[in-house]
Amino acid sequence: MTAYDLTKLPQRASESASDGEHEQSAAAYELLFEQHLKPATASLLAPIFELGFVSGVRFGHTGMALAGVPLPPGDVAVALGPLARRLADINPGDMVLYHGTLTDLHGQHRVSQITRSRTETRYHLERREYGAWVSSVHNARRRSITPQR
Repeated sequence: MTAYDLTKLPQRASESASDGEHEQSAAAYELLFEQHLKPATASLLAPIFELGFVSGVRFGHTGMALAGVPLPPGDVAVALGPLARRLADINPGDMVLYHGTLTDLHGQHRVSQITRSRTETRYHLERREYGAWVSSVHNARRRSITPQR
């Protein structure tokens, strides 16, 4: 990653995001992230995404090198997962993406049970196999799952 000396940039008055920047940011956000988050969480994260998006555009770091190539859903979890997890409550019956240490079980699961202690919350997950829900992951940590909204 290249470090930039922001003191050597041309000095201009600051400007809020333009209508075009708002539209482009909203379209990119919807395409990349909104489908993976609850509406309330998505609305909280959208301004943060827009800030980064507009900053990238204005600093010239948003070329077309990978235009039309979608991001994998796991990248969404890595990018916004920590903040989204703090904002979103997970309840039994919610769908989550599991990305913990049991790599052969990565993917979509449903929360079947939540166990809370004074220091930790653990999630018991199940997944659909041949039309039935079967127990799949026991005692998953919060950092190992991302809500699917």
